[in-house]
Amino acid sequence: LAGLWALASPTFSGPDEPAQVLRSVSLVEGTLLGRASGGPASPTTEVRVPGWLARANAAPACFRGRPDTSARCEPALSMTAGTVLEATYTGRYPPLYYAVVGWPSLITSGKLALYLMRLASAAVSAVFLAGALACARRSRHARGLALGIAVVATPQVFFLAGVINPSGLEICAALCVWTAAVVATEGPTAEAGSVPTSVLVWLALSGAVMANVRALSPLWVLIIGLSVSLYAGRRRVRALLSDRRFRIALAMIVVFGVLAVIWVFAAGALRVKPTKNASRHVGQLLGLGLTLENIGSETVQMVGVFGWLDTYLPTLCYVVWLGFAAALVAMGAALASRRHRLVLIGLSVACLVVPTALALSQRGALGIFGQARDWMPMWVGLPILAGHSLGWRGRPALRAGLLVCL
Repeated sequence: LAGLWALASPTFSGPDEPAQVLRSVSLVEGTLLGRASGGPASPTTEVRVPGWLARANAAPACFRGRPDTSARCEPALSMTAGTVLEATYTGRYPPLYYAVVGWPSLITSGKLALYLMRLASAAVSAVFLAGALACARRSRHARGLALGIAVVATPQVFFLAGVINPSGLEICAALCVWTAAVVATEGPTAEAGSVPTSVLVWLALSGAVMANVRALSPLWVLIIGLSVSLYAGRRRVRALLSDRRFRIALAMIVVFGVLAVIWVFAAGALRVKPTKNASRHVGQLLGLGLTLENIGSETVQMVGVFGWLDTYLPTLCYVVWLGFAAALVAMGAALASRRHRLVLIGLSVACLVVPTALALSQRGALGIFGQARDWMPMWVGLPILAGHSLGWRGRPALRAGLLVCL
């Protein structure tokens, strides 16, 4: 599915795709950060790339924000020989994703290189989505977990996985971390040795990779860890820590998470590109109201808004998908145990409060702005935990939940 999106979407039609391409190609060409540009607080760097990318930043200008304009208006790629300096505002982002998807540009060029890079992104994202499903199969509540994964594996996830943008990998890796962590804590006391080794391998791999995909990724890994620990309970977590295999997996996540945090602060990966959005200058209270209002549009994006946030699905798609997700979470909370219900309620509140706080912290530079892909690594946990909670009540409750959702 992600590969189909990769081939069907016009080149440079993914969000921020020109900047992401420049970061990917320059990294595999040997440029780790590039030369700082635009002042000490600017995220922009100048990187050296092959000449065929000389017009990358301007390529989508004719159709960006114009869903009724055909992408045929996009100018041809440059035929410039040698290398050129180009500016990118993603040059400080963690390098892992860009190294994984940038390598096709070393063996070919032009549109073929772009499509191969997209397919590389789709492939690595699919690995972690498959990992989530593999872990769910090992669960005692496989049907509920599978239902949760199906709800959060929206068209937006496959679209992002199929363009050159690290959000697709981050969300798919988050799905794997959530699922593997929940399955690892199952059992009466999660006795040492009772957790399948494959689940712990997926947990370690997805957690270590996810922490190094985007600047906020270490924060999402921490939130997942805290949420699942509360969901499992003290006895299960304590018993799980007695398992040497789990301690190794946890140590791997912590080590790579620390390395990710070091990169984020040393490279300045949290710097954002300023905008001319008028909401940069509104007061704190009005800014809070506008931020909360923006959550509505971000919820729609979670299902699917394509291109440069300018191409929508039919309204019925959003009504059905979001209604199904809301019914699943509500049913899971209603039938869950007291602790699980409290965790679901707490995570629901966090899914509103954390993005709002982070968006407000950048209001002076960005104005009131946010995208669902920024918060989805946390948001996807709600349906997964809800589906698992339904599974605790057995097949009759799961069938009832499905009926309510439908």
